[in-house]
Amino acid sequence: MTRGAGMSRGKPPTGRPHGGARKPKVEEQHLKIRLYQPHPGQWALHKSQARFRICVCGRRWGKTMGCANEVAKFAWENPGDETTNVSWWCAPTYNQSLKAMNLMANNFKPAISNVRRAVGQMMITWKNGSVTAFQSTERYDNLRGEGVTFMVLDEAAMMPRAAFQEVLRPMLSDTMGRCVMISTPRGKNWFYVMYQRGLDPNYPDYESFSFPTIQSPYIPDSEVLEAQATLPEDVFAQEYGGAFLDEAAGVFHGIEGCLYGALEDPIPGHRYVIGWDIAKSRDWSVVTVIDTDAVLVLKGEDSRSYDTRVPRVVAFDRFNSLRYDIQATRVEATWKRYGGYILLDSTGLGEPVYDMMQQKSIPCAPYVFTSRSKEMLIQSLAIAIQTKAINYPEIPVLQQELSAYQYQMSAAGRMQYSAPEGDHDDCVISLALANWAAQHPVWMQEPTFTYDYDEVISPI
Repeated sequence: MTRGAGMSRGKPPTGRPHGGARKPKVEEQHLKIRLYQPHPGQWALHKSQARFRICVCGRRWGKTMGCANEVAKFAWENPGDETTNVSWWCAPTYNQSLKAMNLMANNFKPAISNVRRAVGQMMITWKNGSVTAFQSTERYDNLRGEGVTFMVLDEAAMMPRAAFQEVLRPMLSDTMGRCVMISTPRGKNWFYVMYQRGLDPNYPDYESFSFPTIQSPYIPDSEVLEAQATLPEDVFAQEYGGAFLDEAAGVFHGIEGCLYGALEDPIPGHRYVIGWDIAKSRDWSVVTVIDTDAVLVLKGEDSRSYDTRVPRVVAFDRFNSLRYDIQATRVEATWKRYGGYILLDSTGLGEPVYDMMQQKSIPCAPYVFTSRSKEMLIQSLAIAIQTKAINYPEIPVLQQELSAYQYQMSAAGRMQYSAPEGDHDDCVISLALANWAAQHPVWMQEPTFTYDYDEVISPI
């Protein structure tokens, strides 16, 4: 069988499908829909007879295609109407549900009599009278109503616990309906509890599956390996490995492995970048200088020395309780010594300091902090430390901050980065800014940039 759908003539289906009452034959039942050809992991999911199937998948594994075929098969084998043998596709947002509906509408056209795409009323009506509705849990209380016989929860880990426990699960009770939950993990939330239940023999109605991206024939192994080499360890484990991460854990791995050298004076001909986290309230102002042309000396197996270029921290300054104009003068002195560009936190009170530096004609660029831009900045540093693409000398306060820095999973399943409550992260942010500048060189650009707060990415 091939991906997509067609129609062929054959005998009427026999037997009583799971969860569906026997229905009178209708004219279209002598037709069959042609489903896709599953890969081995998808076959394992389809063959399960468990009432509740929980499927933890890495990205691009093929979970949407697999469950779209599950819904089509159920709908075609269980004739009904808008109140009988109803199937649902539920996702965290209507946009996600719309993508699933379009996938099914495009692949099963011969079996469909009508497609309605109005938000809140998205549904496919099949030629045998069966209806598949496409819902969102954005306002899950509005979903209360008639029972559902077959349900797919797409990206279930991103749905609120209450949406499943208070609304969706009860809708399966009077029909003894079946449910497939598919998702990439988002911490150890309610979806993790359901996954663990599917591994417990004391819950025979549940079965759990774990499918990392590497098992998908749709994605080359080389692509997965490239992602492993360029993504933070925790991000790769969750998004590609389907791993449930702790609700809070350390961000930086391999901190000690990046220790090398000592603080040093500028070297003629070398290019430098400066990251400046500006002190706010009782925080510290930290300035970190990176030599982008620094050389790391390594010894090979033959005991010979080999040189390789690895950006290295060569200057570090940390101070507090200074007026912004005095801070600007102090950072100006560092810039006059090393040259290069300054990338600074221009969020909030940092903006007038950025203006001060421009008035001094010092080459600098702003970095506006939002949840997304901070995530990018920290993950870039995490990758650099993990892959030893940055070096720094023994700086105890920096090492302590790196070791303590953590992420927490938000209710929406995103990683939020910060120092533990009561601790500082100024050294981390300063180093992250310098690292970002080193990875995005601007030697040939003008020192003054324009930027869009909505884009939240520095031009460096």
